[in-house]
Amino acid sequence: MTRAKRTLTPTPPADPAATATPGRLGDHAYERLRSDVMHCLILPGAEVTEALLAARYGLGKAPIRSALLRLVQEGLAVSLPRRGYQIAPVTIRDIRELFQLRALLEPEAVRLGVPHADVAALRTLDAVLASGFTKGDVEGEAAYLAANRAFHSTLISACNNEKLTRVIDNVIDQMGRLFHLGLTQTWNKGKLRSEHQELVDAVEARDADRAAAIVAEHIETMRQTVIEGVMQHDSLAFPSASTASTASPAPRIARPPVRAD
Repeated sequence: MTRAKRTLTPTPPADPAATATPGRLGDHAYERLRSDVMHCLILPGAEVTEALLAARYGLGKAPIRSALLRLVQEGLAVSLPRRGYQIAPVTIRDIRELFQLRALLEPEAVRLGVPHADVAALRTLDAVLASGFTKGDVEGEAAYLAANRAFHSTLISACNNEKLTRVIDNVIDQMGRLFHLGLTQTWNKGKLRSEHQELVDAVEARDADRAAAIVAEHIETMRQTVIEGVMQHDSLAFPSASTASTASPAPRIARPPVRAD
């Protein structure tokens, strides 16, 4: 007697939001919302409500409220009485202060890290950066900026000073929105590409002073690029439905121009 062959029907993966505890739902909402804010899928200055975001992410208002309050604590959102919340605008002062701080700290961290830096890892990341991205390709832009972040983090962490590394990483994290708004608008591929190549060459030669000088120049290039790109935004909004987190069309939400304070 031949036994019938038994087959197992794959079980579809569970929706994390459907099985999560209330606390985990809040974390889930926070992670998604913060990611969209930092990647400028919800743009600086946009006004949002709990109901709007609940529909966007397919979650209840309670976890959305918890996520928004965490963004307020981080300075990434502002509560608007009887209106909802506003995603924190980008100001010229933000740009100036963050780049000043980075220019003070990163060259010295690089100087300390050059003798210990992993040249092979830097070469690998530089190859990813060399491929660049096409303007308007959201995934390509995100991949490029992630590789750029990894490139600088790899070099900075080689300084073997955890406190300094942590401070600079925090500054670069705060600059995330600036890069998405500015760099992806006015990407100076040739200039940035040559600076990355020169930096890796200096690290390979263990020339700490040269590497520090290149980083200082690179930060200034980025500052000019970001300011130019950010100032091109006269009106910002949620992305179209094709790039939103839910299938429902997301309303267009304009924001005020970049403030000069």
